[in-house]
Amino acid sequence: MEIRDFLPSDAPALGTAVAALPLLQRYGRSAEDLARDWARARERGESLLVCEDAGVALGVAWFTRAGTLARGGYLRLLAVAAPAQDRGIGRALLAAYEAAVAAMSRDTFLLVAGPRATAGGEEPRVSRSRGARRGAGPSSRGGHPTPP
Repeated sequence: MEIRDFLPSDAPALGTAVAALPLLQRYGRSAEDLARDWARARERGESLLVCEDAGVALGVAWFTRAGTLARGGYLRLLAVAAPAQDRGIGRALLAAYEAAVAAMSRDTFLLVAGPRATAGGEEPRVSRSRGARRGAGPSSRGGHPTPP
């Protein structure tokens, strides 16, 4: 497993896998929408990291490194393809996000879509990072998209 920068060539397969997640379906985000969102994000200087295993991108973290509330980074989306869940990919992407933001700020901001945002209906997993408050954190089972 390797965390690396997102490449435009990741968009088709990763977009299809992420768009299939129940939360992204609820928000009506298609693979094409995500590919456009990610291209625009890169143009704006936002960060995208992927977790790759055996040459396949299995998850994505999309974030800004600074500027949120004039304080810190903001995790826009953390999503892991359904077949790759429960392997620590979400945790690895979250750690990479926190490390990238820590280079510029001590604060991170995250949102969770709600307590029933996961495919199985269970509570999302929550990470308490620097500046995080109880009940605020990303779900490793789908993330929370923010409109572009």
